[in-house]
Amino acid sequence: MKMNRKLCLVEYNKPLEFVEEPLPQPPPKGAIVKVTNTGVCHSDVHQWQNHINNKNQRFPMVMGIENLIVAHLNPHELSVGERVVVYPWRHCGECCYCLNDSALCPNRLPTHQITPNPSIRTYGTMNTDGGFQTHLAVDDVSSLLRIPEAVSSDIACLCACGGITAMNAITQIRPAIDEAIKLFGQARVALIGAGGLAQWAIQICKAFYKDKVIICIIDVQSDKLEDAKKIGADVTVCWAKEPEKTPEAVMQVIDNCGGRVNAGVDFTGRTTSLSRLVRASQMGAAIALVGLSKKETLPPLPINLFLLLGLSFHGIYVGPKKFLVQLLDMVKNGKVKPPSIHHVTLEQVTETMEKMVKGEQPGRAVVRVDSKL
Repeated sequence: MKMNRKLCLVEYNKPLEFVEEPLPQPPPKGAIVKVTNTGVCHSDVHQWQNHINNKNQRFPMVMGIENLIVAHLNPHELSVGERVVVYPWRHCGECCYCLNDSALCPNRLPTHQITPNPSIRTYGTMNTDGGFQTHLAVDDVSSLLRIPEAVSSDIACLCACGGITAMNAITQIRPAIDEAIKLFGQARVALIGAGGLAQWAIQICKAFYKDKVIICIIDVQSDKLEDAKKIGADVTVCWAKEPEKTPEAVMQVIDNCGGRVNAGVDFTGRTTSLSRLVRASQMGAAIALVGLSKKETLPPLPINLFLLLGLSFHGIYVGPKKFLVQLLDMVKNGKVKPPSIHHVTLEQVTETMEKMVKGEQPGRAVVRVDSKL
């Protein structure tokens, strides 16, 4: 009997444990995906540490939301053995959001949220397992997209969550960027956090605007800033993380950018970073927040500045499937370079998440899952 090797969350903040079970059967409208590559995402870290405060969590549970290759499926236009990337959300396809290609479907089925029925654990349902396993049951083949031949599996799996999240963040702040270019001939864009998502965002923003944008990348670790400059960041700022040093940090951004920023994205969710971004913003700027704060901790925000400066604020939660199609095409055509990739094994996932918590994991970690079909 073919077995499925699964790396499971059995308790919050504890090392993940291996479990072996019989290979699952393809769901009626779905497929079994042989997982060859899967990214270790910050969403996995939040799940592991229960930052989302999920009171209905069931154990054991398989995390991992950036996945690849069709192994078994019911009749469909895809073929067994084709390389596919798994879009990490199921939408109803019927509401006004879905009919207008939005990712904000109120009926969406989020990865890692568990329902009272523990017998159904297919990807794309509320009671779901992710990709830290050798084989993954996908609820509906509509969640599978073919990977262009020119795009490696390492890169494709990262597009499915981190890549389209960065794409969505840049898309939401584009009106402010466009307005700044119209008024001033150029826009200043600040990106806080020099990790994998910011590396995607740098490339995507430059693909859209080239030299019409000045991209300032900000972090508390200077070594990460060097990687950002190599892939297109125009200026970098290494600011202190202590809250009392906020005035100096704000002036660092303004001075290095040559003025206040017209748009910005906070990829960190730290208690001080969003507040600093607001204070460094030009009138009419747009701000996008990607990073989740720990549990109920919220950044202290200068609310009055939102009003007085006419700022707009966007919460970013992954992105629509059309962005995944667009991003794969941009990578295929060389318009976007992926973030730096570091390979790990399933056995190293817990250690990798610990590094991510400490901010010590460079670029993006990709698990290469060695399994035989």
